[in-house]
Amino acid sequence: MRTPLLLAALVVLGSVPAAAQDVGTFEIGDLPDLAEALRARPPMGECPVGHTDERAALPRASHLLHLGVASFYLDFHTRLSIDAEQAQELGRLRDEATRAWARDDEELGRLELQLWEATGALQPDLARVDALVREVEAVRARQRIEYIRAVAVAASKLREDQQRALVGLRRAAK
Repeated sequence: MRTPLLLAALVVLGSVPAAAQDVGTFEIGDLPDLAEALRARPPMGECPVGHTDERAALPRASHLLHLGVASFYLDFHTRLSIDAEQAQELGRLRDEATRAWARDDEELGRLELQLWEATGALQPDLARVDALVREVEAVRARQRIEYIRAVAVAASKLREDQQRALVGLRRAAK
């Protein structure tokens, strides 16, 4: 019964991606590897098959939030000429979002264990199961929206020329 929780803890407490470590003093130490967590459960939803239609893109900032999801734009620090003050602020935002994501993952693990136990009963209390499922989904929703909001705040810390450069990088990759 404890093995799944141990495995989940090992996954959540994985190493920091090299891109996030590339920012010098703004490393996140032993916080979970968000890139791995985001591959498993992306906060902004799965990328649609094929390329997003440019007509459906955000005006002036196509995919700006998507580009910041894994490292809060710190992986672009050289190309965007992110200054030390911006890097410090982006690192702070990333670290706070990473810790919040990890806290929510711990809460989800506890709730999922309770749900597993509740559904494993000989005669499950369906009202309790219903409440636990709703609580799990509420935590997941809160986790996603808080993370998206944190990336949006990070995007707002970029100058307009940096945002344009990111949009250009996205279009050049297509």
